[in-house]
Amino acid sequence: MQPLFFQLRGDKARRAAAVCAIVLLTVTGCARAGEIRIGFLGSDLTDGGAEEMALLGAALAVDELNNDGGLFGRTVTLIKASYRGDRQAAVQAATRLAVEEKVTAIIGDLPTGIMRVVSPVCQANRIVTISTGAIGKGIEDAGDCIFRLAPAEERLAKPAAEYFTADCGWTRFALAADADEAGAPYVLELYRAALAMYGAKVAAATTFAPGAGGKAIAALGAADFDAIVFAGTSRNAAAFVAAARAAGLTKPIYVAGTGLSAPLLRAGAEAAGIIVATGVDPTQPSPEQRRFLTAFVEKYGRDPDAAAARGYDAVCLLAAAMRAGRSTKVDVYLPLLAATSARSGAAGTLTYLAGSRLPAYDPMFLLRVDSGTTSVITKLSQPTR
Repeated sequence: MQPLFFQLRGDKARRAAAVCAIVLLTVTGCARAGEIRIGFLGSDLTDGGAEEMALLGAALAVDELNNDGGLFGRTVTLIKASYRGDRQAAVQAATRLAVEEKVTAIIGDLPTGIMRVVSPVCQANRIVTISTGAIGKGIEDAGDCIFRLAPAEERLAKPAAEYFTADCGWTRFALAADADEAGAPYVLELYRAALAMYGAKVAAATTFAPGAGGKAIAALGAADFDAIVFAGTSRNAAAFVAAARAAGLTKPIYVAGTGLSAPLLRAGAEAAGIIVATGVDPTQPSPEQRRFLTAFVEKYGRDPDAAAARGYDAVCLLAAAMRAGRSTKVDVYLPLLAATSARSGAAGTLTYLAGSRLPAYDPMFLLRVDSGTTSVITKLSQPTR
C-alpha cells in the first residue's frame, strides 16, 4: 500500500484561509483596462467539494501566471459566478459572464445537465467553456467552443470491464446512477455493453439520490453481485459509498467519472474497496504533478484532489493556447486548444481526439482506496480512438 497522493488534510482555519484567498482574487463589475478575464461558474463554491477544489486549482494557476508577469504582460483575473443549483440561473450567470464581464473563457466543475443548458449560450457568444466534471454524451455537440476535462468514459469502459472480468474474476455487477448527473445513465450503458462483451451480467440497477437513497441501497442489498459500478458526481459518489457501507454492503465499488476526489476520500476513510480511474500514478507522479502538488499544499495547507488538478489544468490549457496563438482572441487560440496533444498536466497526459474533442488521458490507472491508503492495481490499455 502507498500513502495517499491526493490526501485530505488541513483544518477549518486553513480551509477558511483558502476561501478568503479566492475571494481576494475575485473582481466584479467593469473590466480593468488590459486584463484577461476568465469566468468560474459553479453552484456552491465554498462546500469543500469538487466545485471548491476546482476553484482552488484554477486560482493557483492564475496566481502562478500573474507572478510570472501575466499573459502578454496583462493581468489574468478570475471572475466567480454562482447559479445555486438552478438551470435558469446558470444560463443567466453564463450570459452575465459573457456579455457584462466580457470573459474570454468560462470554466467550472459543471455537471452534464448544466453544461447542456449553458453550452448554447457560450457557443453563441464565442466563449470557450471547459467543464472539469461533466461525463455525459453530447457535451461537445453544442459547438467548437465547448470542452470537458473528465476522462472520456467512452475509452475507459472497455479496458476497465476487461480488467474486472478477466483479472478480478467478477461476473455479476450492480449499476448505480446518480440522480443529479444527467450523464450517468449514458455512462452506465457504456459499462453495461462493455461488461457484456466479456460475458458479465448486470444483476441489479438502481438510481441513487442523497437523502432518499435508502430504498436504492436496499434494492442492491437484496441482489447477488460481485461489484458495483457507480456513475455520477463526486459529492453523490461519496454519499453513495457512505450509505452502502453503512447498510453493510462490502462489495467493491468502482466510481466512474470523478477520479480521486476529496468527498470520496472522506467517505472512504474507513471503507475498503473503492476503485477509481485516474491519469495520475500516485507512486510515480510526473514532474508537472509534483510541482502542482507542492504549490497547492504551500498555498492552501492541504493536498489537492482530481477536481483541483483539472481546475488548475483548465487555466493552464487556456494560457498555453493563447501563448501558442499569441492572442487572447477566441477564434485564434480555440483551434490550438482543440489540437492539444500529449500534454502532461496535473491531472495526467491529455490529448483532445481529433474530430470529437473527447478528452483522452494516456496512461490511465485504476487505483484502489482502502481505509485511507491508495494502491495502483493496474495500468489500463485504452483504444487508440
